[in-house]
Amino acid sequence: MGDLEKIGDFKKAYCGKCNGDRNCEIKGIHRESGSENGGDFDWSMAWYLLVCRGCDYTFAQSVATDSESYPDYYDYNNEHCRDYHEMIQTWPATSKRTRPDWFQHYRIEGHLVDTIALSSALNELYRALDAELLVLSSIGIRTAFDVASETLGIEPSLPFAKKLVELVASGKILTSQKEKLEILVEAGSASAHRGWQPDADQVDLQMDILEEFIYNCMVLPSRQKKKDDKIAELKKSVPQKPAKRTRRPKVANGSGNPST
Repeated sequence: MGDLEKIGDFKKAYCGKCNGDRNCEIKGIHRESGSENGGDFDWSMAWYLLVCRGCDYTFAQSVATDSESYPDYYDYNNEHCRDYHEMIQTWPATSKRTRPDWFQHYRIEGHLVDTIALSSALNELYRALDAELLVLSSIGIRTAFDVASETLGIEPSLPFAKKLVELVASGKILTSQKEKLEILVEAGSASAHRGWQPDADQVDLQMDILEEFIYNCMVLPSRQKKKDDKIAELKKSVPQKPAKRTRRPKVANGSGNPST
């Protein structure tokens, strides 16, 4: 079957939005191949334009093979076999860290109107994480905190230590949260100015602190407000209990008996 005939067929591929292997529709195919060292080394590359049939996410996938990347083995008939190893990559890159549910559409779900700068900073940060650029991610985490504090009304010209004090004074964070954010800021500063190279687990922990900070200060209040509004609507829609009727007292007649 030629490549043109494969357009519209389905191919199993990893969807970065669903975070799993999905059936994807092939929208386009492009192939490249060549040889080097006088024909001793051959290579080929196939590019696919794919659309996930689970979530309609569009992405590109490359499948590369070469004449030196293969495992040799013998089958049940003791015949020599060779399977060429496929190097598969996707663009945008496969997510190394799942985006929070409040950042699924590349913007922050929250009650603050002006979150454009913070959403942009987070988008770049997650792309650095996907590319496993750990030093840049550590610096980017500190930058995202800086932008987030400004979004919350903290003066941007203040040093980081003073920003943390102002966040506590304004009731945005608790003292216990301030201590964790101090570690986050210090880690980013160490990467930016002292050549510190964190490992993947350390960057993940920094991200946990940052995401918790953004969720508590921006997302949770918005969700609570929406919940309170729905409760108020429910209260209005529930029929009120009818007022209790007051019984009229019976008046005695001339015989001394109450009238009917």
